[in-house]
Amino acid sequence: MDPYNDQGRVVRGPAPLSLALAHTDIDDGKVFVPRVETDFRTGEAPWWS
Repeated sequence: MDPYNDQGRVVRGPAPLSLALAHTDIDDGKVFVPRVETDFRTGEAPWWS
């Protein structure tokens, strides 16, 4: 069983944190842009920023 649900939240261990979120811009290649908004899953500042 996957430790994450379909929203990226931890549903069982040993995963300590939810998956990091990112925005994506596609321009010839795939570029990930950091996401700095509040994590909608927890209502807190993102742990990965």
